[in-house]
Amino acid sequence: GINMFTKKVLEENRNLEERWRKKCSDWLGEGISKDTNRSGIELKPVYSPRDIEDIDFQEIALPGEYPYTRGKYPLHYQIMPLMMVPVSGFGGAEETRKRREWLSKLGLPVTLI
Repeated sequence: GINMFTKKVLEENRNLEERWRKKCSDWLGEGISKDTNRSGIELKPVYSPRDIEDIDFQEIALPGEYPYTRGKYPLHYQIMPLMMVPVSGFGGAEETRKRREWLSKLGLPVTLI
């Protein structure tokens, strides 16, 4: 197999990432906008082996093993397919609750998700 952390492979990844960023800037003009997740952690638009070369694999672990950074179950998406569950609401949480109670009093079916 290929060791993705050899100097040669990391340099190739650096070149690929630079070429990718150039292509994106050609399309987007000034460049790629930065985004953050709900925890305020900055998210990159693309990740490569360079982003994890200094991470000890024990910190990441395997799926289903502590610290569960790769999921709670060892074969999560292999045995439990990703499901898109539609959620309907009416305004905020309080308004949704009141609306469901009102519909229930009218005898209409109310699906609680």
